[in-house]
Amino acid sequence: MRNIVMGLKCRPVAHLPSRNSLVLAACLLPCYVTPAVAQYKDGDQLLEAAQTYMREASGFHVEVEIAFQSRKAFLKADIVGHDYDISLLGQNGIEVRGVRQKYWKSYDSGKTWQQTDDSTAKEMFDLIVFPIYGGHVRAILRGRVDLDSGQKLPGDPHYVVTQQHSEGGKTITLLEFITLSELLRPNDSSSESERIRYWVAQSKGKIWIERSAAPTVFLRSSVFVDSQYSKVGEISRIDSPPKN
Repeated sequence: MRNIVMGLKCRPVAHLPSRNSLVLAACLLPCYVTPAVAQYKDGDQLLEAAQTYMREASGFHVEVEIAFQSRKAFLKADIVGHDYDISLLGQNGIEVRGVRQKYWKSYDSGKTWQQTDDSTAKEMFDLIVFPIYGGHVRAILRGRVDLDSGQKLPGDPHYVVTQQHSEGGKTITLLEFITLSELLRPNDSSSESERIRYWVAQSKGKIWIERSAAPTVFLRSSVFVDSQYSKVGEISRIDSPPKN
């Protein structure tokens, strides 16, 4: 796994838009959301519906950008349940495949494979799916409580609708994690590197996560992860690699 850290590329990390403008939008947008979003009580329910659909879908493709200080690394993967085909891109790239609790790795873009155990890709797999299973990212962010234990974060946090638009026959809703104290006192909002955002897509009765951006911990380091999901429900299986 050390190769992942060594493979980080030196590129500047892009800054996100002003937090204060989004907090103001969060106060105003609930009056203007479309009927597709209005059927959900709030942003939390909208996100939960999208996460549920993603978990129950047959599979999906994802491309991930990991920002660490001034460097970046890139992953791409196909995920079907607990089976996966994950590639770390770059000079020190590695492809790892897990199928029905058997695991392989390749250092030559899939030309040759050798058996391994699940530890090789466990942290990469967790990084990819944490936006879909949710919850613990908030505990990592605040570092105060363990949500799995039933505790709740202070400040009555919620995902709120901050933007919405239509494109290509689908509605895209931007949800941002904001506490009540942040709504009342925007100047006390968390920094841009701590913001959690989801882009939720809706079309023809389906709802899914199209993109997520959030801080988390990867390889014992604080990172910012931007994930883009596609082919949701279109990938039915991950095949074992061919024999060498």
